[in-house]
Amino acid sequence: MTRPRIRRLAVAFGVGALLLTVHLHRLMVADRDVWLERSYLNRWAFRDVPTRRGSLFDRDGALIAEDRPGFDLELRYATFRRRHPIACVLHAANLAHAALGDAAPRRYDTDTDYAAALDELLALPLVWLGRDGSAWRSAAGLLRYRDDPGDVGRDLRFYTGAAVAGLLGLRHRDVAADLAKATRADAAAGLRVLDAIGPRAARQLGLDPGDHGGVRTALRAALGRRVAELRELNERLLAIGIERDPATDPASAPSLWDELERRRLDSEAWRDFQELPDADRDALGDHDFWRWLARERGAPLADLDEPGEWLALAPELRAELLVAWGARRDALRTALTAAERAAHRALDRVETRLAQPDLAVSYASVEAERRAAERAWWELRRRLDRGELLAADAGERLPTYQDEARARALRRQLPYPLAAWLGELRERLPGLDVRPTALRTHGTLPGRADLGSFGAYVGRVTPYFASDFDAGAGAATPSREAEDVLESVERAGVLDLADDSLPDDLEESLRRGAERTLRGHFSVYGRVGRSGVELDLDDLLSGTPGLRFIERDRQAREERMFAWFDVRRGRDVTLTVDLRLQALADRVVADLSGAREQALVALDAQTGDVLALAGCSQDEEAARGQQLSAAATWVLGNPAVGSVVKPFVALAYLEQLAADPDLPGPETFQPCQRSYGMPSGSRRFTCSHAHGADSQSVVAAVAHSCNIFFYEVHRVAGLGPLHTALRRIGWDADPDDPDDALQEHVPGLPGNRLMRSRLNPAGLSGYVQSIGYGVDVPALMVARAYAALATGELPDVGLVADPARRRRPLGFDRGHLQLVRAGLHECITDAGGTGVSLLGPLQRMGLADVAHGKSGTARVVTRSGETATNAWFALFLGTDADAGLVIVATAYGLTDGSGGRDAGAMVVDFLTAIHDSAPLRERYLGGSSR
Repeated sequence: MTRPRIRRLAVAFGVGALLLTVHLHRLMVADRDVWLERSYLNRWAFRDVPTRRGSLFDRDGALIAEDRPGFDLELRYATFRRRHPIACVLHAANLAHAALGDAAPRRYDTDTDYAAALDELLALPLVWLGRDGSAWRSAAGLLRYRDDPGDVGRDLRFYTGAAVAGLLGLRHRDVAADLAKATRADAAAGLRVLDAIGPRAARQLGLDPGDHGGVRTALRAALGRRVAELRELNERLLAIGIERDPATDPASAPSLWDELERRRLDSEAWRDFQELPDADRDALGDHDFWRWLARERGAPLADLDEPGEWLALAPELRAELLVAWGARRDALRTALTAAERAAHRALDRVETRLAQPDLAVSYASVEAERRAAERAWWELRRRLDRGELLAADAGERLPTYQDEARARALRRQLPYPLAAWLGELRERLPGLDVRPTALRTHGTLPGRADLGSFGAYVGRVTPYFASDFDAGAGAATPSREAEDVLESVERAGVLDLADDSLPDDLEESLRRGAERTLRGHFSVYGRVGRSGVELDLDDLLSGTPGLRFIERDRQAREERMFAWFDVRRGRDVTLTVDLRLQALADRVVADLSGAREQALVALDAQTGDVLALAGCSQDEEAARGQQLSAAATWVLGNPAVGSVVKPFVALAYLEQLAADPDLPGPETFQPCQRSYGMPSGSRRFTCSHAHGADSQSVVAAVAHSCNIFFYEVHRVAGLGPLHTALRRIGWDADPDDPDDALQEHVPGLPGNRLMRSRLNPAGLSGYVQSIGYGVDVPALMVARAYAALATGELPDVGLVADPARRRRPLGFDRGHLQLVRAGLHECITDAGGTGVSLLGPLQRMGLADVAHGKSGTARVVTRSGETATNAWFALFLGTDADAGLVIVATAYGLTDGSGGRDAGAMVVDFLTAIHDSAPLRERYLGGSSR
């Protein structure tokens, strides 16, 4: 070799070495952080740990609601499609048929001949798996292959290699390399897939390299075993459903194979959907776009429900539709928000009219207007929460594109043995994952299988809605909660546990990965209280999801755990309700017939603790969409309390009489002759009986519910006593007292527009207002007011025990209070009392001496415009420091009802049930009052 040649070789090697050095320097120094980040991100990951909400208990520790740990079976179809041999065989066979222009693709089914599909793949010519797409005469008609039909061969190589590797326990990349090498060889012509994979498969099986028949037989047998595994899983899942519901028909029960088929179709649609341009994809993923097409453009959805059919439209037409939809969408968003605000203002205006007397307008018409305004507001609010710009039509079915990479639950709450069995088969069931979860479960009322009407007050828990992620500043959004968790991760220095010299960029990248994990957790598994106690106490009950910082292998399997950020469990909360009392109240409420709605409340007069809260509605349409039922609020028309307000009007009148010596006293009132004429002579009112001199006695007027007494009170004192009384007991705001007696929020119950008292409706005279017409109050607030009559102090009420709960002196003279209490006692014990029907049962229970009650009967206009009756009865046992139980019962919409008869019967039934239970009798009826 000559010296010049040696120099040239030396220069060539030197240049090569220099290039190699430069490349290594760039790789190991300049790009160190990039490759280090990729390496770490491939090795490390955050996994979420399910949130656990706090439990709810009754006052004795009986379970009301709790999170029950369990396991869900999830299917991530993208993983199943790419790694499970059955899915690979099915998708490959279907792809080959479709690319050749054949119809009738194979489906997941227990009687599908998977072995025949495998044979078809093994018999495919190797040249078809190369880059030459000429064999695939119909591939250009497939959306994913329209630009490069040769990609069919690439995908067939992938599916075939994955199927063979999965069946024989080989590495996929080795089988794929064999196929790729064979398709590039000049000798590929005339060879089949089995010829390319046969030698490696034979070595794995211990067969002769040329024994293709043995390889085919082994592959078919392995495929049969994988099918048998899925069949066994399907049978176990069906057995769970039948065990939980013996009435389930096994023939019609949801099958694993049916679910796999639905996911296959969704996967095909999703992958085609991903091929669309961004603007088309944004539109076709929006249900409002499809509604707009159907309604305003008249485009038949059935003709455009696949991405390929959408692309088949002329490009000019697609562009025109997208531009028109963009303008329409922006206008809809603006209009819907404005409409919601306008609906809210309209509802406020109607309620203002209800509070302002107007003799020219009927109460029924204004009440009907209020109901219509309320329905409009609720509907707009619901649509805004869901991000729904166009209202849905009943029964409409719109195209939906489901992300195949997103895990979706197949079955909830798997039994532990099945979850353990699936855990052992994790490697053989890729894409089918067992996920630890927590399910919100409820306790039961004694003697029932559920919580009865109290379940409506407990409320529901759901995952976060899409709109929750975009809530305003300060809201408990998933993003903010993710930030809280991440701060704890950083404070603990979790990343340092893996490597104490991580670059800042890598820490930030890992942090973003943790945030994505948490956002994904919240959007699918996060749970937030939506109504009732779960909503009102969500800040206490909701926990924070945990994170596991793990090291994983190349197949994303968890190898070891660096750190565990335990779930911050929500706080347990003890409610004031006694489930034993609640069960009795539910039974009493359900036993009443003939009413549109009925309710019963039991309250501790001393503490304001709600002991029972039961209500139900016979009008399901009216009750639908409301979060609470009758005991806390009303979902139907006019809930006038009637004569239940009279004791408070009497107290306020006596106070005014003491302050004004010139005010006429009761002795000047005209005797009750049942008929009463207004001083102007323009109208006459009636009383239920001719009470005679009762109208000149506070005690008798309260006991016998004499309307004439209260008409006379209005004649001499106007509406002053009524408004004074309502402000003292928290049924009306006091403009002169910023800390008035109103209780805007009941701890444990979320704020609800219908919980507010409504006063002085349009069209009602001050005379009838003085006997309780136009005074619309929820039963819970009536019970609060009668607790004040019993003790002399107005307690705030709540479903959560609170020793610091506010108590306000009622503010009436003690002597006046004793007079009214005497009237309430005689209401039950006097022969002419409106509650005398309760006397016998109360005597048998030994409660007649401490019982004080008041009936209320009001003729009202129902939701349908008919005349009906509200029946009320309020009772408390004992007075002052001995006061105990307060019970309020009401029935709305009776055809011919009476407070003393119908609502009083509910109170008697409730007390009798308590008396018949020795533990409840001792607790609530023991001694003189309890």
